[in-house]
Amino acid sequence: MRGHILYYTTLALILVAGFGGALFASGQKPLQMGLVVLAAVLYCVWGIVHHVIHHSFSIKIMLEYIAIATLGISLVFFVLNVGL
Repeated sequence: MRGHILYYTTLALILVAGFGGALFASGQKPLQMGLVVLAAVLYCVWGIVHHVIHHSFSIKIMLEYIAIATLGISLVFFVLNVGL
């Protein structure tokens, strides 16, 4: 149980740092998007490493993490109204 607290604390720090960084970069849309993408990539890496360590990794789990990260990036992209 103690090990799980460390894993989830790390995840919370990744997400809070990404969200806080995006808030701190208010008005700088490219920087905000970069921080959100970085947080999403770290989220995926965290999830994959977590499942590899606990011997429960599968392609399905990896795709789920990528799908959630992509959904989060898309949400922020459209909320910020960042055009190409």
